[in-house]
Amino acid sequence: KLNANTQHDPTPFSQCLKEVYLSLVELIKQYQQQNITQATLQKTLAFSSQFIDLGKRYPNQLVAQLQFYKPSASFFTNLTFNQVLATYIVASRNQWNDTAMQHLLCSCVCQFSGLAGSIEQWSQNSETQIQRKQITQHNMPLMRALLKWKLDIWLEGVKHAELRWHSHHERTLNPIAHQSTTLKVLAISNCIALYMTRTQHTKALNFSQTLRLIARKITACDY
Repeated sequence: KLNANTQHDPTPFSQCLKEVYLSLVELIKQYQQQNITQATLQKTLAFSSQFIDLGKRYPNQLVAQLQFYKPSASFFTNLTFNQVLATYIVASRNQWNDTAMQHLLCSCVCQFSGLAGSIEQWSQNSETQIQRKQITQHNMPLMRALLKWKLDIWLEGVKHAELRWHSHHERTLNPIAHQSTTLKVLAISNCIALYMTRTQHTKALNFSQTLRLIARKITACDY
């Protein structure tokens, strides 16, 4: 059985955050290369567990990271981090248990890995075309592994990942009324991350601006 445990320690937030980023960069690289092994899944679960633990220990400091772009990291890494963080915030608000939340965060880590290069180019030039169907094609080996290990929440998130990419971010919310709770959480958090991660052609919105835009696109019960 795949699982992950995080040791509690007095490590300062800045050091914990650095470790999270380093782990994320390594995981993104593995999923880009389709290096899908039991060890890869275990590391992803451990990363998500570490992230949840960090949120419990330093809630205000972690949430504040949505507002900060880390220039030492690529756009794709910044975006993926914000997707993980926004998902953590939305899932926490809706009182998801740690295990379910852990699997949601795992979906965020790997969902767009197949288009990392194209998304990086898009962040520099909005005319760059993103072939959304390649997201599902790239993720097929991962989905087979998740099916084998019966990681259902993680699998559901990855299986429908292409629905959460659009150059017009708000359009990713169009099908939300007909989606499961898992996909609704991922759609909303993904949209938050897209709006709050600056590119070379768009400024990042703040959290209040982003929530106002999202609230206009979805019903009150989904919000």
